[in-house]
Amino acid sequence: MSGIKEYVKLRWNIFFATQAEDKFPAKDEHQMAYRKEFGNIVDQYLIFYKNEEFNGKHYKSIVFIDSENDIDWIDDGDNLSEDEMKKRNQYISKLDVAHALPVQNLSKEEIINFKKLLGVGYAAALYQNWSEVDMAIEEAKKYRDDRNKERSRYLLLKAATIFVAIAVGLYLLFVHSCIFHPHFKMFTGMTMGALGAYVSIWMRYGKMNMTGLGLPKFHYLEAFSRIMIGAIFALIIILALKSGVILNNIANNQYEIYVYCVLGFCSGFSEKFVPSILESFMNKSKNE
Repeated sequence: MSGIKEYVKLRWNIFFATQAEDKFPAKDEHQMAYRKEFGNIVDQYLIFYKNEEFNGKHYKSIVFIDSENDIDWIDDGDNLSEDEMKKRNQYISKLDVAHALPVQNLSKEEIINFKKLLGVGYAAALYQNWSEVDMAIEEAKKYRDDRNKERSRYLLLKAATIFVAIAVGLYLLFVHSCIFHPHFKMFTGMTMGALGAYVSIWMRYGKMNMTGLGLPKFHYLEAFSRIMIGAIFALIIILALKSGVILNNIANNQYEIYVYCVLGFCSGFSEKFVPSILESFMNKSKNE
């Protein structure tokens, strides 16, 4: 029981910690030792650590992810020649550029994984393994691009699901009280338009060319706009039906609501459906 209390207390202190050393306390004596060795650094993830003799030279270096999710490194470069130091700095600069790529939509775990891949590149640069540096940059960029695209799709689908759930929920909430309302069939058709737009998003999301660099609010706005456009297109097609512009033999018969549902869904599902009908009507009007 005391162990559980200590664990809860530790997690509580870490959650409300304001100082980096309190938020990421040393897990063991080894971590405590190398932190002190490099000037009381605070790392949340150790990528590389060396303190050894090699070919008569002493190497002491560390690469880690700090408390701010940034890659940091410390190295004793006194044993490098001027040319070696210049080349290493060139590769470090390439890594720094990759490190600065935006990752604002990624989860904390995904950001850490991205930084881990780049961290391997920093470690390779410290030991002049240039081919491994380029490989690490390439793999890190690929991982970031893939996760960014996934996150964009997730945000778009999440927002679309929320908005269409609200639309359908409101419809179901008032369906019993407004079933005899003169515009009930119209409301039903518009709801089907919103559903059509939602299905369209799901059917096409895998083919969307998304960079993942947009802010979440833009994804939410895009999802809301698509759902709203689906409902608006459904309203237009219903008004065209009621006015006799199209299918004038359908209005006011026993199958009217079903036609509203089908055409409303099609209007939301295909963004070309309503514009093509309107364009056909306008061309017909010009020719008469």
